[in-house]
Amino acid sequence: MTSLRSSLLLPATLFAAVTSAGAQDAQYPTHAAPVDTPIYKCGGTYTNVNCGGPQVNSHRVTKTFDKNQLPPQDRARKMARAMLPPETRDKCNSLETQIRQEERRLKTKQEPVTEAEEGDLAIQRVHYREMRC
Repeated sequence: MTSLRSSLLLPATLFAAVTSAGAQDAQYPTHAAPVDTPIYKCGGTYTNVNCGGPQVNSHRVTKTFDKNQLPPQDRARKMARAMLPPETRDKCNSLETQIRQEERRLKTKQEPVTEAEEGDLAIQRVHYREMRC
């Protein structure tokens, strides 16, 4: 029984050594072949020969947004503002433009910003929040 086992073990070992050595020498492809042949639109007909027209079966990105990303906050502001009466909406718009202009003016100002200017801007922001704009 041992002679049979040893006689089978030797060829099996040689076979495993030869196949593993052959597998190391094998060259694997470094790039994948295209799944579909390209199709081009030439005038009113379609062909697989490049005629200068656009390729119609090229791979496109189907998802251009992140579904986990929160919606932009300006959308929430617009929805909240839509519930306000028209007079309040107009006041909110004018107050928002005044705040943005004042912020730009203070940012580009050469001299240091005074406390009175910062206080005026803070008061405008408080009014903006109190109106629930």
